[in-house]
Amino acid sequence: MIKNFDDLIGARSGKLSILRREVLEAAEAGVRSVMPENFMRKVRLEDNLLLIGDSLRIDLRNYEEVVVFGAGKAVVWMAEYMERLLGDRISGGLIVSFIDPCRFHNLRKIDLLPSTHPIPSKLGLEASEAMMEYAEGVSEKTLMIFLLSGGASAMLPLPAPQ
Repeated sequence: MIKNFDDLIGARSGKLSILRREVLEAAEAGVRSVMPENFMRKVRLEDNLLLIGDSLRIDLRNYEEVVVFGAGKAVVWMAEYMERLLGDRISGGLIVSFIDPCRFHNLRKIDLLPSTHPIPSKLGLEASEAMMEYAEGVSEKTLMIFLLSGGASAMLPLPAPQ
């Protein structure tokens, strides 16, 4: 993960090299633990039960549809995971991410709108309004899943109504 790992360790010798290796391994482990493909594994499906972590159990039979919303820099990968996990149980959704991931994704059921980061923009305002409009159209029998990752506050800059 750290591209110049060996160079960084080789820059020191003896105990400093050992300490540097341990610090870099700890840093890699920390970063790896928050990568979407790793922390999203805590969301699982067993028959009709959506399990989140060790404590949240959602019986999908209690809902007529499942929609996925979300925003942030990692939301495209998170949404792709949810589509793989839930498949045809997802009836639709809308996520917002910065422009680069919007060009390359494998989403089939969840729509993706671009926004900007770190500076809020009109693009983000339009995406916010689209998400609000979509969310207002769901029924009480809809399970709404919201995926949130870093950068979402800049990407969804909808001011509170006056």
